[in-house]
Amino acid sequence: RAVVLVVDAAAPASLWEDEEARSRFGGLIAALLRQRYIVVVAVTRLALHRGRLVEVTRQGGVPRERPRASYEDFASRYLSRFCESLRSAADGLAHFPMINATVFDAPAWPTRRAWLVASELGQAVAPAEVPTLVHIRSQLGRLLLATQAEPQLCCQGRLVAVPPVYQVEPVTG
Repeated sequence: RAVVLVVDAAAPASLWEDEEARSRFGGLIAALLRQRYIVVVAVTRLALHRGRLVEVTRQGGVPRERPRASYEDFASRYLSRFCESLRSAADGLAHFPMINATVFDAPAWPTRRAWLVASELGQAVAPAEVPTLVHIRSQLGRLLLATQAEPQLCCQGRLVAVPPVYQVEPVTG
């Protein structure tokens, strides 16, 4: 049994900025892990969020986060902060979130048309501006593999085990 929880990076407040939402989200994850669910978190719309921050900077404003030099740098930093804040959200999550094992950058499109346009552009888009199609396919593939009971990745023709999904036991006493 697996659950994929989706987090919108373009939401008005990031998880580390909203203590109540962080606590509820952490509690939900801890409860699912206690029930032996495989829990995977997909963080979507990072490119949109970064684009908004870049636009604020271009207009002379001070964004609440730095948009970083490239999409990959921004996504990496965002996911790191997301994991740090989630670890502090609930008891039993000290080891849960792991980037590219249980927490993923999961590009999403608002419409089928937007997906078709993105897939037609493929690698013609500057890699520093948006995630490349190779990155998108890789992340979505990893996300799906992480939902399996014994997830494995194919690396240069051989199967490689994905880091373990941590099972959390309730604290008693």
